[in-house]
Amino acid sequence: MRYFDDVSYLFGDSKKEGYPKRVQLMKTGKWSHPVYGAFDITDSKLQQYKENFDKNVRKVAIFLDVEHMPEKGAVAKFKELVIENGTLWGVPDWTPWG
Repeated sequence: MRYFDDVSYLFGDSKKEGYPKRVQLMKTGKWSHPVYGAFDITDSKLQQYKENFDKNVRKVAIFLDVEHMPEKGAVAKFKELVIENGTLWGVPDWTPWG
């Protein structure tokens, strides 16, 4: 079981002018979080996350916050989610700060 905080898969490999064209958000597997314990991410869960994003279920934009703290600002807003080979990617629209 891998730990959820492993950041080795954070950025995609396709870059333009120094900015990743996509950011890995999550991937399928069995995971362990130090606070929340063991959990699974499945293909069907990835598909549901993407569908909810596409339908704007939360009625808010989804941002890439600095240190997961909105009060510190955001470096990007996700304009699209893509599923590829068991991985959910966010396509960022980089802010000037990003």
